[in-house]
Amino acid sequence: MKIFVVGLVVVLCCGSGYARLAPVLTACSSSDPDFEKCVKAVVERIRPAIAAGNYGEGQPKAPPLEPISIDQMAIDRGAGFRCKLSDVKIAGAGDFTMRRVKLNKGEKMFNVSVRIPTMLVKGQYELDMQILVLKISGRGDFRLDLNNTLCNMQLKYIFKDDSTVQFQPIAVKLKFDQARFQLQNLFNGDPTLGRVGNEAINQDPHVLLGEVKPAFEESLGKYFTDIANAAVAGASEQEILPPDPQYEKCVRGVIESIRPNIISGNFGEGHPKAPPLEPFSIPKLNIDHGASFRVKLTNSVIRGLGGFVLGRVRFSTEDRVINITLKEPTISLKGQYDLNMKVAIMDVYGKGDLAVNLNNTIVNLQLTYDIGKDQTVQVRAIVVKLRFDKVRVQLKNLFDGDKALGKMANDVVNKNPAMLLDELSPLAEVPSPPPKGRVNVEMKLLLAVSFLVILGFPYGRSFVAPVLSVCSRNDPNLEQCIINVVERIKPNVAAGDYGDGRAAPKMDPVFFKRLDITNGPGLQLNLTDVTITGNSKFEVKRIRYNLDQRQFNITAVIPTLTIDGQYDLSMNILLMRAVGKGDFHLTLSE
Repeated sequence: MKIFVVGLVVVLCCGSGYARLAPVLTACSSSDPDFEKCVKAVVERIRPAIAAGNYGEGQPKAPPLEPISIDQMAIDRGAGFRCKLSDVKIAGAGDFTMRRVKLNKGEKMFNVSVRIPTMLVKGQYELDMQILVLKISGRGDFRLDLNNTLCNMQLKYIFKDDSTVQFQPIAVKLKFDQARFQLQNLFNGDPTLGRVGNEAINQDPHVLLGEVKPAFEESLGKYFTDIANAAVAGASEQEILPPDPQYEKCVRGVIESIRPNIISGNFGEGHPKAPPLEPFSIPKLNIDHGASFRVKLTNSVIRGLGGFVLGRVRFSTEDRVINITLKEPTISLKGQYDLNMKVAIMDVYGKGDLAVNLNNTIVNLQLTYDIGKDQTVQVRAIVVKLRFDKVRVQLKNLFDGDKALGKMANDVVNKNPAMLLDELSPLAEVPSPPPKGRVNVEMKLLLAVSFLVILGFPYGRSFVAPVLSVCSRNDPNLEQCIINVVERIKPNVAAGDYGDGRAAPKMDPVFFKRLDITNGPGLQLNLTDVTITGNSKFEVKRIRYNLDQRQFNITAVIPTLTIDGQYDLSMNILLMRAVGKGDFHLTLSE
C-alpha cells in the first residue's frame, strides 16, 4: 500500500539528499509519451529496494515496505463503536501491481493507483461495538486477511526556499474487496461467544472495515509522506522530472558545435554581432567602496574564457530558468590599474600594469528569460556565482615604485588571495541587466565580467600572524571556521608564540605577582605568586559577531582550572572572624 508513494518517488526518479538520482533509479522524462510505461518498468526493476527502503549508498533510509509498521490507531464513534489498534504490522504490500500513474505538472500533483493481491494485517485490538442487537467487545490479538485491495493516492508537492521538492501530506483512499477478521479473546475469552462474534463480523466484514478505514487511510498517509520526503530529500523538480533524459547531452553537443562562434561573437548572417569571447576586452571599470577601497581598471584584456568546460545544465520551462555550471581551466587578465585602499592602519596605493592568472575557476550561472509575443526568447537577468581555486596576481609600481613595499604587498596578496576574492566577487555576482536585442543563449558577456573579481588585496592580512588562517566574512559557516582556527592554534596560544617573532604572554600557565580583593571590612584578601594552569584546554562553544560594530562575543568552557599561590585572608563568616596566611590550592571544574 505504500508503494504508490515509494513507487512514485522511485518511479519518478527522485533525487537523493545530495540532489542527484539514487544509484538504483533511472529517470523517466515528464515529456515522454510513454511516461506511465517507463514508471512501471522502473518500479518493477527496483522492487527489492522499495521493500527494504534502501535506495543505495548516500540515500537517506526510508521506512521499509515489508512490513509496514503503525504504532497505534484509535477510532471513537461514540457508544456504538470504539476501537484501538496497536503494534500493527502489514505484510504483502510488496506484491503490488501498478495500475495508473498520472502527472499534472501545472498543479504540481501526481495521482497514483495500485492493486495489492494479498495482505496480512496483525496486531493488538481493543473493541467495543454494536452489530444490530449484538454488542461485541474484547481485547487481544487480531488478524485481518485482505485480498484484491485498491489504493489510490494523491501527492501534491511544493518548492522549499532552496528550490528543492517537498511533498505535502498525502491523501490515501482504500477500496477493499475480500476480507476476513480473526479477533482473539472476544467476550473475555468465552470460546462460544467469541466464535459467534467473529462469525457475525465476517458475515459482513465491510461494516467493521468501513469504521476503521478512515483511520487506516490517515495513518498510511502520514507514513507514506515520510517515505516520499525521505526519498526526495534535497532533490529539485529537474532531478525528479527531467524534461528530457538526453537534454543535457543535447545542450553539450550544441555548445560544442558553436564554440568557434561563441569565441568570435559571429553567429552567422542575419544575427547581430556579439562581443568576442576570445579575447574579451573591457576598456574601463571603476570600483568605489569609499575611502577604504577605490580602484580603476583600464584596457583590460581577458584570455582563456573560450576554453570553458561545460559542467551541469538544469532547465525549468515553467519557471523559465536555466542553471549552468562551467569550469574555466586557465584565465589570464592584463591591463592597467589605479588603486587606493586601506589595510588596517596602512594605506596601499599604486598605479601601473596588472597581471592575473586564474586556474580551475568554477562559474555557476542562473539565467531567467521571457518568451515574447513573437515567440522569441529574451534574457531578463543573469546571476553569476564564482568559486576560485588557484590565483596569482602581479601589481607593478605599488607605492610609487618602492620595490621592497611592492614585493611585500604582492607576496601577501598571493599568499592569501581568497580573502580578496571573497571581498570582490559579489561585484561579479550581482544580477546583470538583460542584453539588448534577442539572444542565442551564449554566455560571453557574463563570463568575462564575472572574472573581474581577480583584483586582489588582503584587507589586513599583512598583519596576521603566520600560524593563523583567515576566515572570510562572507563564509556562511564563519562561526565554525573561527572555531576550527582556534582549535588548530591552541599550542601557540598556550606558549604565547605566534611565529615570525610575534610573542604574547603565555596562556598556560598564567602568572600573577599580586592580586588584591577587598570588599569593606568583611573581606580582605591578598594573593601573591599566583599560578593558573589549564587555560589552554578551553573549548569554544559559541561565537556571536557583529561585523558592522566590529564586535565578537565568545563563550568557552575550561574543563579544569588549578590555581596555586600564597594568601593573606581576613573575612567575616556570620559571627565568626576567619583569618589566615599561607599556601593555597584551588581547583575549578567547568
